[in-house]
Order: sequence, then C-alpha cells, then structure tokens
Amino acid sequence: MKFDEVCQRLRDYETERNSRFALLPEETAREVYQHIVTTRARDCLELGTAFGATTCIMAAAVDEIGGGTVTTVDQIVR
Repeated sequence: MKFDEVCQRLRDYETERNSRFALLPEETAREVYQHIVTTRARDCLELGTAFGATTCIMAAAVDEIGGGTVTTVDQIVR
C-alpha cells in the first residue's frame, strides 16, 4: 500500500469515529515508510504501540515490498 493511501485511511478512520489519536508528524512517518521500503526490511519491530497508527504505516511499507512481518509490543499498565 502506498504511503499516501495509508495516511488517508488513518485520517478517514479518525473522521468516521470523530476522534483523534496520536500520529507521527507526516514527515517522520514518511521517513519510517521509506526506510522500510528502501532497505526492504521484511521483519520490523515497533516498541510502544499506543493507537497503532505507526504500525499501519510500517505494515503498508512491508506490503509495498511484497510482504513480511511487523511485530508490535506495548506495555500494559494495570
């Protein structure tokens, strides 16, 4: 999935639910996406998931290169 498409889907999701969640600045998100595409990283790890928006960016990049795995880990506070 292309970068602009995943960003639009995240914006649409926010609009549909009338809510906001933490997104990386677009320039930073684009750098993450481009790094994965450029290096053809098929195994990616995200630490600190929060709302999952960056995970979506990473997954779109992995999809763009033909597939792989994005693993995401977040601390559960009880």
